[in-house]
Amino acid sequence: SRLNVPVTIHSLSSLPLPWIMMGRKYLYSRVLTHSITMEILLTLMIGNGYFDRYRNLKVLLAEAGSTWLPYWLYYYEEQYNHPSIKIAKEYFGINELPNNKPIDYLKEGNVYVSVEADEPTDILRYMIDKMGIGSQLVFATDYGHEEMVMDAVHEFIESKKELGRENLLNILSQNGAKFYNLQI
Repeated sequence: SRLNVPVTIHSLSSLPLPWIMMGRKYLYSRVLTHSITMEILLTLMIGNGYFDRYRNLKVLLAEAGSTWLPYWLYYYEEQYNHPSIKIAKEYFGINELPNNKPIDYLKEGNVYVSVEADEPTDILRYMIDKMGIGSQLVFATDYGHEEMVMDAVHEFIESKKELGRENLLNILSQNGAKFYNLQI
C-alpha cells in the first residue's frame, strides 16, 4: 500500500481443500476452488480491515471469473445487516463489521475482478448497470490456457457488443491500465 503497488491474486485449482480431498476428482477442484477461494479471500480481506487500514490498496482477483461476485455481494450484505450481528455488538461488545459494505470497496477502487471471455453477457450487464461496478471489471488474458485462444479478444468483443463500446473498452483496456497504474 505504501509503495502504491497493486496486488494480483490468481486462484488455484489444485488447492488441497477438505471438500476436494473428500472426492479426489479433478472436476471438484475446478468447481470448488476458483470462485470459492476468491469469496473466502475477499471476505477475510474486508472482514479483517485490510482496505480500511490500507486505503490505497488495490487487489485484482484473477482466474476465477466474475459471475460469482453478484451473489457474494448480495449474501455478504444480507449478513452485514443480519439482526444477530447487531445483537452481538449491542449485548456482547462484538463488532465484526468493516467500516464499509463490500460493494463500497469495489466502487472506491480497492477491488477488481477478472472477466472470462465466455461469461454471460446478462450477468456482466447486471454488474455494470445495476451494481455500478463496471469500472472494476478487467478482461482475463491468460493465453497459456487452452480456452484462451488467440481470437479470445475478438470473440469477446463480438459476443458482448450489447455492452456497448465504452464498457468493452473499459473491460479490455482502461480498467486494467487504471489497476496497474499505467498511462495509455
